[in-house]
Amino acid sequence: MTRTIFISSTFHDMQHERDLLARRVFPNLRSRFETPAAPIRERDLRWGVTQTMAQDGGAVGVCLNGVADCFPYFLGIVGHRCGWQPEPAAVAAYQALLPCDLPHEFGLTGLEIAAAAKLAQGQARTFPVLLRDLALSEELGHAVEEMGLFKDWMLSHPNLRVIPYHSLEEFAELAFEAMATQLSEGTAQPQGLACSAALPRCQVLQTLNTASKPGASLILTGPEGCGLSWIAQVWARQAGAQRVLDGRRLSLEANKVPVLPLQTGLWHRIIRWLRTLFARGRPRSAWSRTVYDHFEAGFRTEAHASLAAIAGVPKIHETRLVVTRNARLLQEAQSAGWRIVNARSPNRDEILAFSAAYLAGFGKRLETSQVNLLACAPWLPDIRLTRIVLDELRRFGSMETLSERLESLVALPSHHAVLGDIMASFKSVLPAAWAPSIEPMLLAMSYSLRGLSELDCRAIAALSVDQPEADLLPSHLWTSFRQAFGAAISDQNGRVDIGSDGAKDYTSHLAETSPELRIRAEAAFTAWLQTALPEQQALETPRFALRTGSAKALAHCLQDNQMVGLILDQGEVFLEGWLETLPADLQQQTLIIWETSHAQFMPQQALPLGLMCLRVSENTVGAALLQRAATADATRPMAELTLALLNKDTEALSRTASAIDWSTQYPKPEDTSAALFVLTAIAEDLLEIETTDLKRVQKAIPLWARRSAPEVAAQLWQLLGQISLTFAAWRDAARFFERAEGLCRQTGNASALIVALERRSTACMEFNSFKQARRSAQDAKGLARQMGLLRLEGLAIERLIEIEIATARFPEADQLALEYLERSRDGVGSAARARELNEKILVASSGSN
Repeated sequence: MTRTIFISSTFHDMQHERDLLARRVFPNLRSRFETPAAPIRERDLRWGVTQTMAQDGGAVGVCLNGVADCFPYFLGIVGHRCGWQPEPAAVAAYQALLPCDLPHEFGLTGLEIAAAAKLAQGQARTFPVLLRDLALSEELGHAVEEMGLFKDWMLSHPNLRVIPYHSLEEFAELAFEAMATQLSEGTAQPQGLACSAALPRCQVLQTLNTASKPGASLILTGPEGCGLSWIAQVWARQAGAQRVLDGRRLSLEANKVPVLPLQTGLWHRIIRWLRTLFARGRPRSAWSRTVYDHFEAGFRTEAHASLAAIAGVPKIHETRLVVTRNARLLQEAQSAGWRIVNARSPNRDEILAFSAAYLAGFGKRLETSQVNLLACAPWLPDIRLTRIVLDELRRFGSMETLSERLESLVALPSHHAVLGDIMASFKSVLPAAWAPSIEPMLLAMSYSLRGLSELDCRAIAALSVDQPEADLLPSHLWTSFRQAFGAAISDQNGRVDIGSDGAKDYTSHLAETSPELRIRAEAAFTAWLQTALPEQQALETPRFALRTGSAKALAHCLQDNQMVGLILDQGEVFLEGWLETLPADLQQQTLIIWETSHAQFMPQQALPLGLMCLRVSENTVGAALLQRAATADATRPMAELTLALLNKDTEALSRTASAIDWSTQYPKPEDTSAALFVLTAIAEDLLEIETTDLKRVQKAIPLWARRSAPEVAAQLWQLLGQISLTFAAWRDAARFFERAEGLCRQTGNASALIVALERRSTACMEFNSFKQARRSAQDAKGLARQMGLLRLEGLAIERLIEIEIATARFPEADQLALEYLERSRDGVGSAARARELNEKILVASSGSN
């Protein structure tokens, strides 16, 4: 049940107190006392009462009924101004709600307090009234009126507890204590105001319901801010049995299902038909629905995200829905035959309706002229930013000053301008010592790789303003920040991060236009990193160096042996990604340092480093590191086999191949490692294999892959696919590379994924499956460009050109050849190869004519 606290005070002279309530006190109350079943709302009628209502006396009824609706939660604030006094006739209509001994000189605020006092008489309770000191009113520049009679009446009333305050800070503390006492003692109102505003999305819900058949798998996607999470939750609640799983609080990588089964084949259609048949005897409301919201957030990085993590045919009567905007996941779903439902962006009329419903939840409404003004806002289509603006408006002034505030916000042209303006208003109510810490804290969130915890953010805020008496930003100020900018940041597994495009634009704008602010933020983030956990340092330090544009700082991280070891503990893919990001000269310098200091690495660290060097064709450095790895028993077998492969020692490789028992169903880890090297030697033509032996290997690999780690299984499928290419088994090769692709997506190994996509494209082209070949090559090209892997990008472009030539699409081939030539200037492939392909296009096109 909703708990709504009525705030009673005059309008014009209590702006400071009301802003403190909205920005600091209520956020702190919500963090302490709010639950999903009992939300806390404030009813503040300072602009819920229009000028027309004030003139005809209707305001009296609105305010006094509001006090009764919110009972037993009430807070009075009294200064030295009586405020608007309604006509006696307007008050007489509500005399039953007021005490009998009430003086006639009371203003509307006095009537509200009197109504609360009468309600309290029957409940044997007292309501707090905070009384501003005269000196504070004069300091704030407000007019002082004679209110002796009203104050004497309050002080003498047994159901009112008058508490004086002498500063705004003292007011914030007393207001929190008074309302916290009420919330601890009171109960929820049987009827209260609930803010349940939502965008009307009937069309997309109808589409989802139409597609919700037993055994169906659906994807819900759409532009940012269009309410995908709300749509999915409403869709799930329409079923009798439903589960909503939030990827931000769920690890989806625990389920290592390697292959996403297609849902388009004959067998799947038969299963779906049977399930629909059996479901007819069961009420539609009993069908179960499972939602995977923020799906990609359930993985370590978006590169790991794959629908394979929830692979498998849904249970009888179950429909599952994945909510995502990730383009790669959408392509994966389309390939698997999932139904994709697009939710369009809400139009202005829908957002205006949402705004009215949202404000109505707080007992407020805009006049027609103000609604028309809001409709002209350039930022209105962004529902997240609109939500922040609405929160700002309901904190602001009377009806007159509200229009001025609304005009100033509507006139702002960009997202970062609106957020900057609201940030300035928010900082105006913070203590002077902490106000400069909020923006550096936001910048620190943008620097982080995986987001920051609450304690991390509060520590960085304290470091940015050099607060020796406090190690952390006070918790109530952090809560105020979360309430004010909650729609602009995201929460994933207890970590907060920049969550909207508007907030990203704002932080980028801050970094570009405020050098002093950026320097303070970077200094605070650096100081925090020095005290962070080693694992966090290993991930955040290279990312921070890269974000601040310092390639030398990134190289310095990778040249620190201790840091390299920590990064390896987090995952080899991170270290390889940072290494490939470095310019060629710094990358070479880093590899030389690894070679000269290879003896300082632990053998278990030297092994992945050596393999990494081999992947970038640094064989000399790799050999030195592998020799270091061969000094320990645990890493010696793999190191020696790698060296044998590097030195093309066919005799040693043959002995290893003959010792492998491919018929075993429970291979040991060392057997699997040996198989990897043997398969690599076969793929590189160092060893020969007979057709009968190949069939034995093909039969063994699926079982061995299931019993191996995902990264090892991906290599097994990749090598088996390459060997199948040499035997011209094109369809088998395409199937094996598809398996490797799914596993590479789970492990997040971008370079291996690109190779799998490029090889799958080659295999598909050989048996004329040009559509799939083109899709795989395009995926490989896009991912390689995104990750900065120039050599692999060149291979993907070459494959695309060959596909367009084979399908006689010569204009597209010409365009790709020109792109290849331009990209060759940046180090992608070579200009000579680009010209060679261009000549090949000319020959093919002339031959077709």
